[in-house]
Amino acid sequence: MEKDFKESIEKSKEAVKGLEQKVDEVSGDLSENVAELWKSFQAKLDQINTKLEGSYKDWEQEGDEAKLQANLGAMEANDKMQEIKESLEEFADKVSQNAQAGLDTVAVKANLAKKEAEALWEEKAPEIQKEFEESKEKVSKMAVEAIDEITSFFNNVIDNLSEKKEEVKTEEVKSEETKTEETKAEETKVEETKAEETKAEEAKAEEAKVEEAKAEEAKVEEAKVETTEKKKD
Repeated sequence: MEKDFKESIEKSKEAVKGLEQKVDEVSGDLSENVAELWKSFQAKLDQINTKLEGSYKDWEQEGDEAKLQANLGAMEANDKMQEIKESLEEFADKVSQNAQAGLDTVAVKANLAKKEAEALWEEKAPEIQKEFEESKEKVSKMAVEAIDEITSFFNNVIDNLSEKKEEVKTEEVKSEETKTEETKAEETKVEETKAEETKAEEAKAEEAKVEEAKAEEAKVEEAKVETTEKKKD
């Protein structure tokens, strides 16, 4: 159980760190409101991380009290994750798609969830302590499951962030390709129009030459007629 407990905490801490890196990676230049909201989530992630680190240290200590505190710390870390679970998913979804709308609602949900979770934990902690007195192994197993749930949730958010950001990039590329095609089509139309205008001008020029040639021939004919009439005279 000791190995499982420590390994679970290490994996969970890595997931927390990975989530922070991923949000920073995909968010780009956050607006002031979004940056402020992300800070509130980071504060909660720091609290989760602190609880996990405390649990790890307590687990290394001898005695039932230390093990109880380790288990309580792990489960409280899970509760803090539950506080932000829904709102963090919404936040990550909007950030990955560069969407600003609805972030105020995300902030409100996060604050309400925090108040509810704090009240529930005050009731839950004594019950866990009672269960620990009855079965240490059972409570330790529950703690490991709670830690693993944290890891699983944060890793899922990371994966979703990556997938959605990739989808947004793909859509942006498609949009750019469409614009490029439209630009090319417009350029082609312009070139075709210019070509038609050039042909029309060349045709007019050719017609003008023909008219000039006919005029010259007419002059020559008139000159011949005049010369013939003079000879007769």
